Order: sequence, then C-alpha cells, then structure tokens
Amino acid sequence: MTTALPSRSLDFGFQDISKKDVVLGVAGASVSLSAGYAAMKATESLLCRWIGKCSQLQAHFHLYKYVEGISNEFLRRSLEISVTAYAVLLIPIVEEWLFRDVIHSKLEEKIPGNGLSSRVLRVFASGAIFGAVHFGFAPGWMNILMFVVSAVTGVVFAVLREITGNRWAPTFAHVLNNSFMLFLLSSNVLKI
Repeated sequence: MTTALPSRSLDFGFQDISKKDVVLGVAGASVSLSAGYAAMKATESLLCRWIGKCSQLQAHFHLYKYVEGISNEFLRRSLEISVTAYAVLLIPIVEEWLFRDVIHSKLEEKIPGNGLSSRVLRVFASGAIFGAVHFGFAPGWMNILMFVVSAVTGVVFAVLREITGNRWAPTFAHVLNNSFMLFLLSSNVLKI
C-alpha cells in the first residue's frame, strides 16, 4: 500500500520544469551575475572610502581554504568535490525551494494581487529577506557586502519567480550564478 505525500511542500515538482524555465534561468543567471558583481564593486568602493577597508576579498571567499592543508590526495579531492556540489547544487536548490516556494508563497498571501505595486513589493521583500539570511557568514565589515550582493541577486531570483509562477527558473539561475562565481573566485579569474 502506498501513501500520498502529506504536503505540497514535500513535492519537489520536477515534472513541472519547462523550456521557458531553463531559458529564463540562463538569462536570470547572466543578470544576477552582472547585478551582483556591480553591487559588490559599488559596496566595496563605498566601504573602502567610509571605513578604509580596501583589501582584496578573494582571501575571504576562498571556498577551499580549509581543504588545501589536507595531505591525503584522495581525501582532499573528495572534499573539494563535496564542497563544490554543496555550493553549486545543494545550496541553490534548497534556498530556492525555501525562498521562492515557501517564503514567496507566504508573501503572495500577505501581499495579494497581480498589480505592479504588489509584485514590486513582494520582489523587494523577498530580496531583502534573502540578503538578511546571508548576513553573518562573512568576517566583520564584509557582512555588509554579503547582504547587498545577496539582496540584489535575491531580487533577480524573485523577479523570475513572479514571471514564471514557480521556482525552477530562479533555481537554474541560482545554480549557474553560484557555479560561475565559484569558478571565477577559486581560479582567481575574478579579482575583487
């Protein structure tokens, strides 16, 4: 005897993914990368002027710094793969389920309507919440940077949610965004 899932929140809905979601996800990734990078550079510049913190950010965001000291090659590579999968798959999928499915649905209940003002309010509220949740993961003053960049990318992901009515386009955008940022930061291609 099989039983149905008790709640829609447990149904990940993979059958609902459309080509539109994928295309908008790719487009959203390019917008979120551009907007996130612009927000990062602007915030870094302001912080540099206001409080004199002008150091390169690479050292703070080097994801593999804890893995590099491991001498066992197999263990080090296994941990690098795990960290990468966590950063580019698990985090975006879980965050988009939480923010674009659970929280955004609650925002739709609290701020009903399909008018421009309702949608804009939901998008910015969602972005602010997304930014606030990412506050506290960086050392000191860099939390301001993390909040701004996360809020800006959260707004982009929320716009995709408003356009499509589901979480798949924002999920694809988030996966691609994290993948590109991880590559650029870890390979020192991106100098921030």
